[in-house]
Amino acid sequence: MSSISSLTGGLPLNIPASMQTSVSANNPLLLANPFLPGNNTAFPPSALPSAGQDQALMEMVINLLQQLLTMVSGSGIGAAKPSGTSPMVDNSASVNRPLKDGEERYQGLIIDTNSFDSGEVDDLKEMLDAMADDPDGAKLMKSLVAKGYTIEKDSSLKAIAQAGNGVITIGPGALTGDKGYLLEVLGHEMTHAAVDDPDTKNQESIASTLGRRIRYRYEGKSSVYQDEDGMDVTFDGSSDAEEISYRTGIRSARKNDAYRDLPENSRILDQLSQLGIDFDFM
Repeated sequence: MSSISSLTGGLPLNIPASMQTSVSANNPLLLANPFLPGNNTAFPPSALPSAGQDQALMEMVINLLQQLLTMVSGSGIGAAKPSGTSPMVDNSASVNRPLKDGEERYQGLIIDTNSFDSGEVDDLKEMLDAMADDPDGAKLMKSLVAKGYTIEKDSSLKAIAQAGNGVITIGPGALTGDKGYLLEVLGHEMTHAAVDDPDTKNQESIASTLGRRIRYRYEGKSSVYQDEDGMDVTFDGSSDAEEISYRTGIRSARKNDAYRDLPENSRILDQLSQLGIDFDFM
């Protein structure tokens, strides 16, 4: 278990002098406070605070917590973030891990270059640059970089792509030479990777819609996808087009064998909003 000094970066808590006495059976407040120096004693039954001491104990704990929060915020450890920015994730062990043979760090993410053809790596890097230049894509990438994500290719993957366990896996279907489509796929999978909830129908639909939004900004032109009945639908980047994309995605998920049994909803809209990504139609 981390010590209080490790949590505060070695900064001392301002504990009132009256409370910095030695632990004894006559000082139940100190016995009830494992954060005080040298106090690793478990609660003896006889030393638990009485009802008359509850208020004093509560005030002391609140005071110590306020000091701790102030010092932690000031030192950048778990500091509060402005509204609209992604939550800070302490995953330095993963983010800074040594690269394996054939791996390359690009835009903060790890690419398993051994699994791609050389031309595919060039296309992937170009679309990661485009993602980093997009206002929503940059927020997704920031979350994935903090989580230490790797991008790899699996030539045997039947799906277009998938995300999970710190890896975005791209199948041959996403590497057709259509860079805009590759960007859309990356946007879709990064949306899944950026949130914490298991997959749901509305998560699939939101991921598809956000991927199309990012692609539209990059290409500056409409794209076409298929609805639940296989009919072409045009996506022109408007709020109305995003709403149609979302509702079409829900209907498609209900008919698709791969998604039919998924729960309907998750917290994805709230989680994306915390990253600064919103949808006007919702």
